[in-house]
Amino acid sequence: MPGWVSTKPTLRHLSSWRLTLCITLLCLYLNSARGVETDIRFDIAAQPLPQALAIFAEQAGLQSLLYAQKDVQNKQSQALAGSFDVDTGLILLLQNSGLGYREVDTGIIVIDPDLPLPAPALAEGNGVETGITPVTSVDTLEERLVMEEVVSVGTRVKGRTATETVVPVDILRNERLLRAGPELGVQLQSLAPAFNFSRTTVSDGTDIVRPATLRGLNPDQLLVLINGKRRHRQAQINIQQVVGRGSSGTDINAIPASAIERIEILRDGAAAQYGSDAIAGVINIVLKADARGTDLVARYGRTRAGDGGNRQVSLSSGVALGEGGGISVSVERHDRGETNRAGVDSRFDPPRVSMRIGDAESDYHSVFINGSLLLDDTNEAYLFGGVSRRDALSAGFYRGAGARPDAPPVSARYVPELYPQGFLPLQTTEVDDDYLTLGLRGEVSSLWDFDSSLTYGENNFTQGTRRSVNVSLGTGSPLTADNGRLQFKQLSLNLDLNGRLDFEWPNTVFVATGFEYRKERYRVHTGDFASYAYGPGDDFSIFIPSPLDPCPTEPGPAPCADGSARDRAQAGMQAFPGFRAGVNRTRDNFALYIDMESNLSSNLLMGVAGRFERYGDVGANVTGKLSFRHQWLPELAVRGAISTGFRAPGLNQRAFTHTLTNIGPDVLTDTLHAAEGSPALEALGVPALEEERSTHASLGLVWVPSDAVTVTLDAYRIGIRDGVVMTDVIAAQTDACAQPADCYLGEVLASLNQNIGAVQFFANAVDSTTEGIDFVAHHLRDLGGLGVLDIHTALHYNKTELDGIQVPATIDPDAFFSQAQIDLIETGQPRQRATVGVDWRKGRWRSSLRFNRYGRVRTSYFTEVNLRVDVPGGEDLQHNTKAEWLLDVDLSYRFGNGLTLALGANNALDVFPDELEPGNVPGFISGGSFVYPWESSPFGINGAFYYGRIAYRL
Repeated sequence: MPGWVSTKPTLRHLSSWRLTLCITLLCLYLNSARGVETDIRFDIAAQPLPQALAIFAEQAGLQSLLYAQKDVQNKQSQALAGSFDVDTGLILLLQNSGLGYREVDTGIIVIDPDLPLPAPALAEGNGVETGITPVTSVDTLEERLVMEEVVSVGTRVKGRTATETVVPVDILRNERLLRAGPELGVQLQSLAPAFNFSRTTVSDGTDIVRPATLRGLNPDQLLVLINGKRRHRQAQINIQQVVGRGSSGTDINAIPASAIERIEILRDGAAAQYGSDAIAGVINIVLKADARGTDLVARYGRTRAGDGGNRQVSLSSGVALGEGGGISVSVERHDRGETNRAGVDSRFDPPRVSMRIGDAESDYHSVFINGSLLLDDTNEAYLFGGVSRRDALSAGFYRGAGARPDAPPVSARYVPELYPQGFLPLQTTEVDDDYLTLGLRGEVSSLWDFDSSLTYGENNFTQGTRRSVNVSLGTGSPLTADNGRLQFKQLSLNLDLNGRLDFEWPNTVFVATGFEYRKERYRVHTGDFASYAYGPGDDFSIFIPSPLDPCPTEPGPAPCADGSARDRAQAGMQAFPGFRAGVNRTRDNFALYIDMESNLSSNLLMGVAGRFERYGDVGANVTGKLSFRHQWLPELAVRGAISTGFRAPGLNQRAFTHTLTNIGPDVLTDTLHAAEGSPALEALGVPALEEERSTHASLGLVWVPSDAVTVTLDAYRIGIRDGVVMTDVIAAQTDACAQPADCYLGEVLASLNQNIGAVQFFANAVDSTTEGIDFVAHHLRDLGGLGVLDIHTALHYNKTELDGIQVPATIDPDAFFSQAQIDLIETGQPRQRATVGVDWRKGRWRSSLRFNRYGRVRTSYFTEVNLRVDVPGGEDLQHNTKAEWLLDVDLSYRFGNGLTLALGANNALDVFPDELEPGNVPGFISGGSFVYPWESSPFGINGAFYYGRIAYRL
């Protein structure tokens, strides 16, 4: 639209392109120069075959070993020690097992009793020759297998598969992610119904770092790991009225899908195993480790409306390092154009589109690595991590809509001399993530392994404004400003021991134990002076009239000579005022854990875990977990767990303070977000934050009637006490106070002398219960000459209800946490989700159909009742989005030269959420710009997205 501002190439952008190009060329060179695959040093003791295969895959750097669990259970492996290529090593390991294998793709091997196992033959001069010719296509033999992949989350016993674990674990491979959507958050939501990724808009920083949740809980109640190591959280807090309000989770989209081998989603409370935050569950992202291939993928798409152009290029490649080592590098570039679903603004004459309501424009690039080097026969050094950089441009509310150069001012939030027709303020965001793990792992003895690691993570969230103004500076105001930077750093030191106890017991006792030390730092870096200042001297004792002040030439703040009330100019840049106060907070955390599993009988597996954790700011905490799996019938097992958990409040929840612009009873209100120790909180008697505590219970069934069918059903109940929430925007009374506390708040805010009309803060205020059930089914069906079908069905239901709200005695309960905030927690995310995926393969053809159902959503913040805004002719009580089915399609053809072409669509049928009813508040305050519900948007408002994809494997 005319007057809009787009991002331009900057030195930052150009440098990132040069870095991407250099790394890409290096990967291609190393791939072409690596020559013949070197032998790998193996050291695997004779042990149960599932555990031996897990160790083999790790030492060989394979993407996956796939097999039916019934084929390997109760079998022992041969010992394997020495330097061999992958084929020879696997042949020796499987000797006398009755099993054979076939490589179906680079780094992916299927093991099955119907496949041959040739004898190794020594080749003159260079080791062993197997005579195996790897196939590059998957035939019906492999497709009919239930691909039970070994998992590394939810259990620390090597060799456990997803159906063997005592708790539910979902596994999503890279190939499925690639066909599911343009970015990781969308991909996970499409494939895992328990995962939600709300598409927010006009919500400050949440426009670019969107909230990712599991089982309807908050983003900060979900722990994210990379290769089993804790990933850092984002520095930014969701401070606007969005799903996950007041929380600060992990930025899922900062991790490129091209670097991922698979994702494991643990749907169970796991704080006793992995520490704070794992209340809803754990997502473990396993990076690619294959050093034997190069993949180049390019993708372009756009919406049916013609906007939101999406360009992606990624390259991943690996090289071998010595015997048994290797490094994999993934480079990704992703540019996304903005989308706009704003309606026509009736405040203009003639009416026109004035706002940007949709996806923010963004530019993303990343480099991730995953490597290891064998030091000797038993020890290995490793590293993994990556950097990502993302720039975004979003918009706020239009200021001065309907203004004309020849008419009086229409708003207090613009300067008519600079913007005669008002303006749409733009917000710039730079999100930088750095993450690196260095480690050493090996053997302590024949029964025990160790893993020591040092992990560093950092998130920087820089905000700015463009095409804006600081009204208090008048015509001397700059139009752009740096609003400041939020920063979170995390340093973790881990030592883990994993082994078996050798003593009299019915069966082997598997034990994992270790400790973790973690140091965290949170900082707020102040913005430019103009970003937050009140007038040239930043002196709130001086009255500066706004454009709407009725007598700007008279001294203030006394009423005008005719008795009219004065109107003070707003401080700071419009859309998002800069950070005025710097913050620097640190804390330490120390933890000890033990995790044990053992088969008490041939049919009963028991697990017990405990963890002691001490945070410097909340003290000590002990959590525990008891779990079991009983093989009731040959094809039917029962599993369950009961556990306690906790979450320490984030440093940003304790220390963040800012004056921001919120939608409140006076439409746009300057609101103080008060940190611990603020005079406002002390005056109101608000106590310091404490940890959240939780209990989790689950019970499930695992049914495997054949090699081609797997069905799981799991019910769960999560109780959370002293949940940390962000209060409502509590406005100070301007007229006669209904309660003394209201006057008290007004006095406190007035004493700050910063023209603040409301306050919000964090408090341990709510107790809640979440109950739900998950159903997952997987069926492989051989159609003979028509190909093979792979059908995935997943149904998810959850219901969260608040059991109680603890309100300080000095605050009106309705003002502290309104029904609108209760609705956001209880019904702001879909309670029902369903996914039905049908993958078909025949020869070189591959197609995927995914039907996704999003349940009903109800919110009520932006309504007449809550905001006390009278909309003429309207009765705006709540906003409902009815349940919808969405269809995703992907069709590809693989040529014989390594080239694959694909076409696809997300939301192929162009489904939109229900439009707001006439007389709604968002439309009223924006002249009709808001067409769809604003507060919660489960699947977005973009409509259909169509794309093409080219992939090439060297």
